[in-house]
Amino acid sequence: MADRKQHIYFSRLTWSAKWGAAQALSEALSKNDDVLFVSTFCNFFKSFYSKKDRDGIIHWLKGEHFKKVNKNLTIFYPPPLFHFGRSDPNIKFNEILVKLNLKYLAWSTKRFAEKIGFEEPIIWIEDFLAHSFRSIFKSNLLIYYIYDDYRHISNYNKKIIVKNEKKNSQICDLIVCVSKALEKRFKQYGAKILLTSIGVSSDNIIKNGEIHSPISSINNLNGRKIGFLGIADFNDHSLVEKIVKNFENSKIVFVGPLERNKRFLRSLYYKHNVKCFPTVNISDVPKVIAAFDVCILPFEKNEFTKGSDPMKMYDYLAGGKPVVAIKINEDMEKFNDVAYLCDNHKEFLEGIEFYLNININESKKLKKKQLKFIKEYTWESIALKISCFIDENLTKL
Repeated sequence: MADRKQHIYFSRLTWSAKWGAAQALSEALSKNDDVLFVSTFCNFFKSFYSKKDRDGIIHWLKGEHFKKVNKNLTIFYPPPLFHFGRSDPNIKFNEILVKLNLKYLAWSTKRFAEKIGFEEPIIWIEDFLAHSFRSIFKSNLLIYYIYDDYRHISNYNKKIIVKNEKKNSQICDLIVCVSKALEKRFKQYGAKILLTSIGVSSDNIIKNGEIHSPISSINNLNGRKIGFLGIADFNDHSLVEKIVKNFENSKIVFVGPLERNKRFLRSLYYKHNVKCFPTVNISDVPKVIAAFDVCILPFEKNEFTKGSDPMKMYDYLAGGKPVVAIKINEDMEKFNDVAYLCDNHKEFLEGIEFYLNININESKKLKKKQLKFIKEYTWESIALKISCFIDENLTKL
């Protein structure tokens, strides 16, 4: 077992935002280590339209500067900042002003961390300006954690991102990434890299043949349910339209941020076989998946998804459900034996049809394979892998 460590995780998300790699990895690290979770986007301007960000500022103004999630994991509510010139996610900004904000954030976090006994913590940063933290954390191990290719997010400034990620490769001690495409990119900069993956909480994996109790609002729908958990702008709209048209006797169920994806749902919302549900709490994700007969990942193949490792794939497999997915990159080859991977729309429709008609014995065999596979991809095992890599390859601790 690796020695106990301390971590400060600077996330682009607040703890209460949509559950993702930031919160999941922080929680997994806290199983054996001490973790301080900090949002890098606690600012007044964003709070005007984001209730979750507003909550963080209210906590701080009330003097509630931190909150315990568990005995090893603490959320720090930093002083509200003014990110002049920066509009997230429209990354068009004055770099000097933003770096000053981030340095102030780093400084205030460091002071708080010292008060609660953090002596030489590992610093995790998702922001592509990660290198700007070095002037505050001069001797700490600095890790740039990247699980999305920011260069290809709509409205992001690719030129600025590339320039700063080159600096990260020179200044950060380690780049942790989740896809071969990201690994390849940072290798060309000469960075020290650890390739990992996205994962799933071990608590979400069904055990001993048991299944999670299905959420009633979906489970009570008539007919077989073809389900998609998570709606985003990189979904393949034309493929989804074909699914709706070809499986009129099934219910096509979407669960996710409906308001943020009105354009995606506009032409589908009133179809008789389409049902849409808002985002659920992370604790309800296994219950949603339990209500699906077939789970789908209808992603577009593009430059953004090329660098992705879809979290929902791991959630689906943890629930022991048949999965049909577009093969968006070479990393997905690892799913060959536990999901129906497709190169095109025709194959995708065939995959859904195959799983809707799979016999009981084949279904049991598939589930057994899935559950054996997914045990190797828990967030806890990923956190342990990272910790062991640090012990064996980095000398700053």
